[in-house]
Amino acid sequence: EVLPEEAPSPSPSMANTCTLQTSNARGHYTTTLAPCIFTFHAIQEKDDRLIDYQTSNLCNDDNGFLIMKEYVHDWRDECVGDFSRCYSLEHHRHILFDFLCVMDWKIPEETTHVSVNCMEDKDLVLEAETHSHAAETHERNQERIDRVELKLFNLALVLGSCLAGIYVISQWIVKPIVVQSSLQLDQGPGSSCGCSSPRTCRCETDGRWIPSHRISLSTEIDDSEHPDYYEPSSHAE
Repeated sequence: EVLPEEAPSPSPSMANTCTLQTSNARGHYTTTLAPCIFTFHAIQEKDDRLIDYQTSNLCNDDNGFLIMKEYVHDWRDECVGDFSRCYSLEHHRHILFDFLCVMDWKIPEETTHVSVNCMEDKDLVLEAETHSHAAETHERNQERIDRVELKLFNLALVLGSCLAGIYVISQWIVKPIVVQSSLQLDQGPGSSCGCSSPRTCRCETDGRWIPSHRISLSTEIDDSEHPDYYEPSSHAE
């Protein structure tokens, strides 16, 4: 028995994509968006002696004579999504015959090989996944933006509430105190003032409470009542 000079291609767990068109069959493939292309070939040339450990490289457009399209489920070679894979009816029965029997296809007598190409389906699947990933990324970014905007809005509400509170305190607490203190300083020790609001300040002068806005009038002294007051005569004697 002659041992192969080359080892089979890596298993699916060792490589994410197939890198050689003739690597050994591995894994499974199921189409979802586009059918695979099945081409029947009549080839007189002999396959490589390592054909039991890899797929054939003899299939081409010149020796293909019948084309069919069909979706596949759990096809016994995931590399059909990366290459047009060429299978020998003699050496790859375990890959081909289960599917061909299920489909009840009549295989032409001259057929020696069948090539399977599912690359269109894989391209569409990858494109759909790319769009889906982009949409998910956009959605996540939009969610982050919405959260930031909500935080800024809440911060603006808090700042607005604080400013409104400061304004109310200044108008209804601080301002009356300042006005009352100013009136007491203006009227001196003989008078006192009280304020319940900025517009209702009253001051006590000579035992009477009068509005603060009239205090300047009520505290004016009539000079004619002063004992030293002298009014000059309007006519010269």
